Amino acid sequence: MAGSELWKISGVVVLAQLLVACGPGQSGGGESGTDASSSSTSTETRAETSGDGDTGDGDGDTGDGDGDPGDGDGDPDPSCGDGQVDPGEDCDDGNVEAGDGCSPTCALSGGALLETFPPGPSWPEEMLLLTRPSSLESYLFLVGRTTLGPYHHEVKMIGLSTDGEELFSTVAPLPVAAHLPMNLETLDVMDSCWVSGWTFDETIQFDFPGWMWVARVSGSGDWEWVQQTDMGVMPLATIMRGNEDAAVLEYTLSLGGQSNALLLFDELGALELATPMPIGSDPLHGVRGLAPRPGGTYVAAGYARTQEEVAPDEFEIVAEDLWIADLDAQGEIVEQSVFAPPGGLWVSPKSIRRDAETGSYAVLLSEREGLDGDEHIGWAQLDASAESVLGWRSIGPGTPLVIEPDGSGGAYVLGDADGSLVLGHYGPDPDAPPLWEVSHPHAPRDLAVNALDGRAYVLTDVGVDVFGL
Repeated sequence: MAGSELWKISGVVVLAQLLVACGPGQSGGGESGTDASSSSTSTETRAETSGDGDTGDGDGDTGDGDGDPGDGDGDPDPSCGDGQVDPGEDCDDGNVEAGDGCSPTCALSGGALLETFPPGPSWPEEMLLLTRPSSLESYLFLVGRTTLGPYHHEVKMIGLSTDGEELFSTVAPLPVAAHLPMNLETLDVMDSCWVSGWTFDETIQFDFPGWMWVARVSGSGDWEWVQQTDMGVMPLATIMRGNEDAAVLEYTLSLGGQSNALLLFDELGALELATPMPIGSDPLHGVRGLAPRPGGTYVAAGYARTQEEVAPDEFEIVAEDLWIADLDAQGEIVEQSVFAPPGGLWVSPKSIRRDAETGSYAVLLSEREGLDGDEHIGWAQLDASAESVLGWRSIGPGTPLVIEPDGSGGAYVLGDADGSLVLGHYGPDPDAPPLWEVSHPHAPRDLAVNALDGRAYVLTDVGVDVFGL
C-alpha cells in the first residue's frame, strides 16, 4: 500500500488489537429525571384521601398492624414497590426509587429494559461491536467474528432493523488469519463504514507483529475495498476528517519502544500522510483517543505520567493525569495541556467524543487510586476549546467501555462491572446525581444511542438489550 513503508517494523511482538469504525457520530437526547421524594409524597397523599381505611402511612393497613387493608382476606392489597407487576403498572422493581428504570409510580422511565434481541442464525459467534448510522434511522450495524480454525477468524457485519430484524449479513474479504474487532462507529455522510483493523497469524509468535488493514463498507453491507499495510501498527481510533475520508490514530509497540502516528486516508483508502507522534518525554505521555475539530483539525487525548528518581537512573511513576493536545490538519501537535483529576486519582483515557450540539468534549476515563488500585469508571467534560475541564465525574467500580455525548453537555456511559453491564445517563453537573443509572446481568460489548426513537442499544453476550432513554 502506498506510503506503508513509513511504518514498516520488523522483529516485533505486539498484543493483538483491532478497531473497526463506520459513519458520522451520534448525539443523544436531552436530560430527564424523576425526583423520588416528590413522587413518593404524592403517592402517599392520594392514599390518605382515598377512603380505603389506610391510616395514612401508605401501607394499606387499617391500623391493626396485620397488613390487611380491611377486605378481610388477611393479605395487603397490591401496591407499587411490592415486586409484582399489577394491573395499572408498567413495571415493579421492588422499590419506589427514581432513576433505576422504573419510576416511583411503577411507570417505565429512563434506563428501563424494554426488550432483548436474541442472536439470529447468521450472527457471528462472538458479537463485539454495534453502531447506528446517523441518517439510516432504522438500521443498526453489528460486527463480530467466528472462529474457523487456528489463527483463522471470519469477520462479519450484520445489518439489523431497530426491532431486531436481520437485513443483511456480509463477510469481510480478509486473508486467512486471526482478527479481533474492538470498536465500531459510523463515520461518513454516505453511511458507508470505515473499518480499520489489526490482524495476525501464527508467525506473531516468532518474527512478525501483525499488520493493519483499512476497508470501506457500504450502508447495505457491501465491502467496497480493503487495503492492507505492512507490519507493525494497530489502530486505536478512526474518525471522519471530511465527507468521505478518514483519519486513523495508530499505536506501535516495538523493541525500540512505543509510538503513535496519525494516518490520513482518502475515500479510496490511499494513505495521504503519516505524521509520527512519538511518546513524549515532556511530559511523558501516550495518545489513546482522537476527536475531530471544526475546520479539519483534531483533539487528542492521552495520559501524562509524572516520574521521580528514587535511585540513580531508577525512576518511579507517582502520578498519571489527563493529557490533551491540539493537532493541526497534518497531525502535528500545536499545543498541549495536562489536567490533574481531583483527589489524587490516576486516570487514563479510553476515548474522546465531541458533542455536536454544544461543541464540548466528553473523555471516558479509567480511574485508579495509585498504580495498583482497582479500576473505576469516570469521565471528564472539556469545553469547546478543549483547554479547560468543566467537570470530573467518578461513576463507580468497573471497566469503562463507551461514552456518547447527549447533546446538552451530559453523556451516556457504558461500563462492565464484573461481567454485568452498567449504563447511565449523566448530566453536565458532576455533583448532581445521575439522571438514571441501571445495571443488568449481561456482559456488555458496545453501545449505540438513538435519541430520535428514545432508545439505547447495548450489545451483550446474549444479544442486543434495548433500554429506554
